Amino acid sequence: MMHKFYALLICLFVFIAVQPAQAQSQAKTVKKLPEFSFYDLDGKVFTSKQLKYDKYLMVVYFDPDCEHCNAQAEQIKNNIAKFKGVTMVWLSIGDPGMMKDFKNKYFANSKQVIFLHDPTMNIFKAFPDAIETPTLYIYNKNKVQIAKLGECKAADIYKNFK
Repeated sequence: MMHKFYALLICLFVFIAVQPAQAQSQAKTVKKLPEFSFYDLDGKVFTSKQLKYDKYLMVVYFDPDCEHCNAQAEQIKNNIAKFKGVTMVWLSIGDPGMMKDFKNKYFANSKQVIFLHDPTMNIFKAFPDAIETPTLYIYNKNKVQIAKLGECKAADIYKNFK
């Protein structure tokens, strides 16, 4: 009977000792910018390797017909000065014509905003956790993801730009 008790005690000790190590290894998982290939609004292939940015990259998965996405774009447009040095990629599986209208409404003259279309739904391979619109991914200059957000105020986005 004592052998079972000691065996159980040893198992419990090992379990408790291993838990913090597992939690630390999970916390250190680094999400890098995935490689992708989509189309710009002119129908030309655009890959992640073509992205050039100095400070931050924000990838926004959106639907041009989505009320929340329009509200998010309005928030960003109204605070665009706070997004200086941030390259934005707005990515959608939606209708390219609607995407052009969306771009013209919110970011017509912005050089820092890129719109990409994904007719083959490869976005879900590149960004498997993009399950709702809008979803925003923020990457630093080393292409490491530093934030993932849903619809939010512009201040909640730009506080990630240090």
